[in-house]
Amino acid sequence: MKSTSTAPLVWADISAPALAHNIAVLKQQVGHARLYVVVKANAYGHGMLEIATILATLNQVHGFAVARLDEAEQLRSSGITQPIMVMSGIQTLDDLALCATLDLEAVIHHEHLLSQMANILPGHSAMPQFWLKLNTGMNRLGMTSQNLIHLFTQNSASLATHINNCCKGFMSHFASAEDVNASQTQQQINALSPIKDWLEQQHIPLKLCLANSAAVFYFEDYHLDAVRAGIASYGINPNPNDAAIAEQLQPVMRLKAKVIALHHCKAGESIGYNATFVTQRDSLIATVSAGYADGYPRHAPSGTPVWINGQKAALAGRVSMDMLAIDVTDIDVKLADTVELWGENIPCELVAKAANTIAYELLVHVSDRVPRLMHY
Repeated sequence: MKSTSTAPLVWADISAPALAHNIAVLKQQVGHARLYVVVKANAYGHGMLEIATILATLNQVHGFAVARLDEAEQLRSSGITQPIMVMSGIQTLDDLALCATLDLEAVIHHEHLLSQMANILPGHSAMPQFWLKLNTGMNRLGMTSQNLIHLFTQNSASLATHINNCCKGFMSHFASAEDVNASQTQQQINALSPIKDWLEQQHIPLKLCLANSAAVFYFEDYHLDAVRAGIASYGINPNPNDAAIAEQLQPVMRLKAKVIALHHCKAGESIGYNATFVTQRDSLIATVSAGYADGYPRHAPSGTPVWINGQKAALAGRVSMDMLAIDVTDIDVKLADTVELWGENIPCELVAKAANTIAYELLVHVSDRVPRLMHY
């Protein structure tokens, strides 16, 4: 977290108690499955090192998941000793060797590298613990069951030994888990059948890591050996249309800013760039010290809600780089009052919907110039 010698004009409050609450909810949902918390992309904008440190002290999660090797290196250099899964950044044998050195769990997602691995002697120091990524229909990363079986058959002795000695299991990713009525999830499960049958014939145990945040809540049968929970860990509903999930989670981030100017505007006056908002009555407009350079979405339209002094107010006009305007005509407001842009009273999901995007994007776009202030 950044330190600052003066009070910030825009900042993100990060709640350790809310994080702990969400992890407890997830743990209750997944039962005995190992829980990996996804901390990629700076822990979805919350601060990767700080979030991982808090979770490490809770002793409630099995490990962490990142996208890239440099993220895992940062965690290890900061003293994180829990298992770390590297989900998409493993491309070469050198990457594998680094994973072995740092005691990371590599995710192998393409045939070329798996073929090269067959030539590494079992027990070699360059061989880390690893997961094999299956493409079950999302067609983004992973190998099909058929391709894996072909590789196993070609390199049966060496790969089988590696799988028995080093493989943590097989993983895939649900493309539509937030939609309980989508047939795609069952189709993805069905795509596992060939590799499952082949492994049984070879007497190799099948361990699976499939569930993301949405599947944690909707597909209990697929929690299996391990789950990877990302957005729900931070209190964001993986299905914004399901109020029952929202009631269980608490937002970890509260993005806030200050009122830095007040303007009395006559009816018919325009606010901000290109006159996209025109007052319909005599109005009091507050200028707030946050803009799209801080991560607030530029395309949030007039009317997008914010929270000030216990009431909702509405965005007025286009968001600028460093400022935005809100209509506070019916609210008692003064200079330096605090505005919540999203968090406890204004769900991030609500702002995302107004801006025609998703909460994930808003969170990861909170810029480095916004200090994250940890609250315990």
